[in-house]
Amino acid sequence: MIPSNNSLAASIMELRQFWQRQAIACPPADLAYVRQVAATNSVVLPPDFELLYSTVSGPPQLYPNYMDENGFSLLPVEALRTENKAVLVRTSHSAIQGQAAITEFVDYLHRSWVYGFIADADGSGYRIGIMPTKQVFKVLTTSLAEFLAWYVADADVLYDYEEPV
Repeated sequence: MIPSNNSLAASIMELRQFWQRQAIACPPADLAYVRQVAATNSVVLPPDFELLYSTVSGPPQLYPNYMDENGFSLLPVEALRTENKAVLVRTSHSAIQGQAAITEFVDYLHRSWVYGFIADADGSGYRIGIMPTKQVFKVLTTSLAEFLAWYVADADVLYDYEEPV
């Protein structure tokens, strides 16, 4: 189930509060600016990510060399790049080798691994996953609200990059 925008807005506010408790600035960005930067960098930014980046554009004091107390760093919109990669896309039901356009948006412990999303061609949907290596994308969720809730809670699922048993 994909949460409503109210759920996403609530998750974004929880993220903002999480950073504020750590004295990490998280300024918003104008939606037109977010869209312009995404277009300039050839990034398909689904509406949920537009809302995220127009509300908290990525803490400038963290990127590229620092992280929050859980070891994460949300990349600012200016740093987003989509790269077409040969990867194994794993879900709980399948593993498919192929090309995928992946946009990395969260770094963990200075590139120990990253989290990215694969946007649908029309930008309407996406899959968020963990990339423990450059050749593997393990799908974790199709909900940015759920991912952000895990991020704030430092949930175990964020560290699960192993093969399904």
